[in-house]
Formats: sequence, C-alpha cells, structure tokens
Amino acid sequence: MTTQNQWSELNLEPIIQKVIANEFKFQYLMPVQKAAIPHFIKNYDVAVEAQTGSGKTLTFLVPLFNQFSKQKYSDHQLFGLVLSPARELAQQIYDVAKNFQNVNQAKIAFAIGGTSNEHDVKYLNEKGCNILIATPGKLRQLLDMADLQVNVKTLEYLIFDEADRLMSNEYSDDIRFILSKLPKQRRTGLFSATLSSAKIHDLMKLGLRNPVQVKVNANETMPAKLRNYYHIFENRMDKISGLVDLIEKKCQNNKSIIFFNTCCSVVYYSIIFKQLFPDCNFLSMNGQMAQKKRQKIVANFKSTNSVILFTTDVLARGLDFDDVPLVIQFDPPQDPSFFIHRSGRTARQGRDGEAILLLEQHERGFIQFLGRSNIEMNQLEDVAFDCQFQQLKEKCLKIVTTDRDIIEKGKAAFISFIRSYKEHKLQILFQFNQLNIGKVACSFFLLRIPRIKEILSKKIEFEQSQIDPNSIPFLDKNQEKQYLQKRENKDKKLEEKNIQQLPKQQVPKKQEKNIKNIKSIRKKVKQQHVQEDDEELRAEQNLVRKLKQGKITLQQFKDRMKDFDPEDLQDADYDKDDL
Repeated sequence: MTTQNQWSELNLEPIIQKVIANEFKFQYLMPVQKAAIPHFIKNYDVAVEAQTGSGKTLTFLVPLFNQFSKQKYSDHQLFGLVLSPARELAQQIYDVAKNFQNVNQAKIAFAIGGTSNEHDVKYLNEKGCNILIATPGKLRQLLDMADLQVNVKTLEYLIFDEADRLMSNEYSDDIRFILSKLPKQRRTGLFSATLSSAKIHDLMKLGLRNPVQVKVNANETMPAKLRNYYHIFENRMDKISGLVDLIEKKCQNNKSIIFFNTCCSVVYYSIIFKQLFPDCNFLSMNGQMAQKKRQKIVANFKSTNSVILFTTDVLARGLDFDDVPLVIQFDPPQDPSFFIHRSGRTARQGRDGEAILLLEQHERGFIQFLGRSNIEMNQLEDVAFDCQFQQLKEKCLKIVTTDRDIIEKGKAAFISFIRSYKEHKLQILFQFNQLNIGKVACSFFLLRIPRIKEILSKKIEFEQSQIDPNSIPFLDKNQEKQYLQKRENKDKKLEEKNIQQLPKQQVPKKQEKNIKNIKSIRKKVKQQHVQEDDEELRAEQNLVRKLKQGKITLQQFKDRMKDFDPEDLQDADYDKDDL
C-alpha cells in the first residue's frame, strides 16, 4: 500500500482520526473509502456501488460524524439518519456507530421492529437523538406519533444502506412518507453492492440531486479472495444427498452458512439435519422469527467457532461475519441479484472464502448467466459425492414418522418451495415445467404429496408411503389436542355445509337413506380436508404477498391472519421489514 491510501491523508477532524486509530485500529483506507469519503465530506450527494465486505459502513459513518463534530446540536436535533432494510443490519450499523459516541457527545439511537412505538418514543424523548439508525417501517410509525419530540427538520445527512432494496416496491410507500417529513436541503448517500443507473434515476425524483457516482472494482463483483464453485446434480433427491456429503466433509469443523429460499424449508431441514448430525452445532434463522430470537441467533453464530447456520435471504445482505470460510447456496436465489449478497457472507475483510452453488441438471444455464455478470464459477472437484439417497431416505423417514409436527412442517416446506420456484424471477432458466415434482417430494421425505393447484395438471411419479400420516400423533400433547379439536370443528362445518347444499328433492325421509347420505357426506368431508388446508396456506401466503406489495397494511394483515388460526399469532412478531 502507498501513503495516499492512509486514513491520515483524508482531511478529517482530529477527533475522527483518533476514533479510527484507537477504536478500529485502522491505518489504511479500503478502495471504496478512498473514492467516496472526500466527496461526501464536501457536501456532494453520492451513489456508491462497491462489493460486499468492502468497508461501506465506515464510508458513510465517517463523513456523517466528521461533519457532526464541527458544531453543537441539542439532544433532540436530528443530524443524521441511516435507513436499513433489515433489523440485523440496522443493529450492526448501530454497533459500529457507537464507537463515535464521544464525538460532540452524540446521542445515537436505533429503531427497529419488535418493540412498541410508545416505548421507542419514550426512549427517544428521554435520551435524545442526533444520529438515528432505523428500518423504514418502524421509522414511518414513529414519525406518525404526535408526541415524538425529536426534531427531524434539522436533518443534514440521509443514508440509504442496501439502497437497491430500499428502492424496491416493498418499501416505496414507507420511503415516500419518510422523505415527505424530512427537509429537502440535505446530503443524501446511496450505498449498495448492486446499484443500477435506473434505480439512481428513480431516487433522484425523490430528492437525490446530481449525485457523484462511485463504482469501485467495476470489473469485480465479488471479493478478491472468494472462490466460487458449483456442482450440478441430476435431480433434487441427489442434491439433498449432496448436502449431506458437504456437511460431513466440509462443514463440521468450521463456521458455515447454508441458504434456502423459504422459511419453511429452513425450519424443516434444520430439524432433519440436527438428528442426522447430532454432534454438529446447528442454528436456524428466518424472517418469521421474533426479533429477540433472531438477535440471539446472530450473537450465538458470531461467538461460536464451529457452527452451521440454516437461513433464508434475511441474512444475505449487509451483515458482517468476519470468520465464515464457507457459504452453500442449496437453493439458487429466487432473485438472481442475491447470489452476490449470499456469497459475500464469506471472504470478508480480505480473508479467504468458498461459496458453493448447488444446481439441478435443467438449471445449468445459470452458470452462463453468472459468467455474463463477470462472476467466475469453477466446478467443485474436491468433494466425493457418495451419499446414497435410498439410505438417506430410510434414516429421514424414521425421523419424520416420530412426530406429526415434523410431517406437517415437511408438507409446508414442500408447498412453499413449489410456489417459490414457480415465482422465480429468472423463469427462462428456472422453468417450472422442467421441475420433477415427484423427486422434489422425495427430497422433502413426504409420505403423501399435498394437493395444490400448482401441480394438479402435472404428471407426477411418486410412490406413496404405506404409512398413514393420520396415524402418527403429535408428540406435544397440547398440540395433538388442539389439532384434533380443530379437525373436529372443520368436520362439523363441512358436514353442515354439505347437508345444506343437498337439493330438496334428495333430502332423505327414511332413516336408512339418512345413514347412507351421512356416510357419503363424511367421505366428502375427508376428501375436502386436505384441499381446505392447502387453500388456507395459500391464502396466508397471498396475504404476505399483498403486504409486501403495499396493498394492505400491517394491521390488516394481522387481523386477517387471525381468521385462519388465532393461536398461531399469540407469539408471532410480524413486521413488514422482514416478512
């Protein structure tokens, strides 16, 4: 490195130089810091695109606190606002920002879902707030609170971290509302690993003015020491066997992250693999977990040397894990842009790292797609894939048939995978009609394939198990009791509905006919049972989709979810930021 790459070469205030030297122990600048910080300090708006793990967080925090140090602000004057799409990322930014808390006695706070608005407003009013890190949904709610005493009209710096995601339709209403409350005369910074010119142009309509565009390592979309590998399997049965091989041969003595596309898959496979590898330390995390539980899992993962984390894309962006040598993408991402973010969880801060992508034969075109995006992919050759699916299936069926709850979770995982695959954003390469539904069902170790509309017209080769799922009880007695009661209530409702639908001329008069009709009705009830369960799950997923698209409010979502099963919401902590 040369002298111009040193932090001391930047025209920073002495107190900021001291924090960087003493708190972070940094002497040299990362390329993105060298390119972007001088512009942001000179009061230019900036749009920064740089690879994941390149030091973007300090790139926006240093100019923010450098300018804050130059004059005194009261405790309730907001100077800087950092918006993040994910709670965990907001927490991480807050942890870094706290190193600057002695700069001008800055009042630093963060606001995310998981706590009541009243609690957050009381805290901000009592403690004050000069620098705020927040998620969009929570901030919108706080700005709507009449008793909030923080003055947002004094804002000088607005930061969008993971800006491309914040500009998606999922957050558009929240962002527009927030911007309507903020002063137009301010500095604005966009930071992301993937930031297109079209997206920058969209945000310019909302207040970004003639930004300086900084693109570091334009010819490299991945960290320099990251090695990307892929392996192609004949079908999903072979792929799940391959994951067993990878965990056995590459994951047991280090820290690794394994990505799936749906929350249900994470929940289900974590149960299976914990029993397949009882000596391994497994963690699982998805966006439907309560915030406190997610924070605990992240902290546990960071502090443990040997651990395997099953997760969704809720963990794909922004979070900084320094010592993860291996990432496995079991499901290729539904949104291709997330490939970079997932792989970027390894090889951070100049460390070595491997990212392995698992594909089926009909998905091999994705390799060429990545190549056109300047992502070099190499075939994985140092692992012998010798796990036999039939032997794995026998082991997993023993696990599955111990508890009806595992059966139900496997069914939900299969349904969520099918629907996720059908909605893939790169359907020209991930073609639903090329998916072997029977082998997919086998990879989830199902006893029966659930009837859902997405697969009703498809020819499916699948041998049903001789084990009747209804003969397997829930291990949890309360759960079994609730399940049987719910089933009985549904039976009664369906029976009454079918009786009401009988034509008047067919209403039996003799007791003998009554018995025959009742038997027929009960048969119909059983046939309609599975179908109704599937329709209910589909309706729930449609509600989640409507919430993400802004067609319903979070409160409307919660109210409608209660119509399906009020007990399911007792411990839930739904938040628009991570649904």
